[in-house]
Amino acid sequence: MLAHHGQSPYKCRMTSMRYFLLALTLSTAGVFGGAINTLTPAEKKAGWQLLFDGKDIQKHWRNIKQKEITGKGWVVRESVLIKQHGVPAGNLITRRTWTDYEFAWEWKLGPKGNNGIKYMVLKKRGAIGHEYQMIDDRHWKQKPMSQTGTFYVVLPREV
Repeated sequence: MLAHHGQSPYKCRMTSMRYFLLALTLSTAGVFGGAINTLTPAEKKAGWQLLFDGKDIQKHWRNIKQKEITGKGWVVRESVLIKQHGVPAGNLITRRTWTDYEFAWEWKLGPKGNNGIKYMVLKKRGAIGHEYQMIDDRHWKQKPMSQTGTFYVVLPREV
């Protein structure tokens, strides 16, 4: 989900990379205590917007350099967006350009998973942008600036 705070001179898109088991704004009843892919009245009042409603991935996302999601590798199962292993899917990017925002998501990686969320991606430069790293740290021995939760190869995570 995303909270848009107003105007900023910086505009960006967000992209998720391949091989990502993505559960944007997933709150599972009983586990997290909330309804799946919904906003509370307080979140709505604060300006949060769902970028994935648990059903329609095409509404807010598309493949880079495409008008829609063209690969068959992205599927929705039980309100969770999943990248199927071994099936081409392509990177996802938001349809809308955002400024001055907060982006929040919940995610899960399978064993040996390696992925990231890029933000502040410039349209004219392809998929170049800042990346929040998500990797199975138990299976991949990475340097501190390449572990889960880092600003990939720029800043290590705070422990």
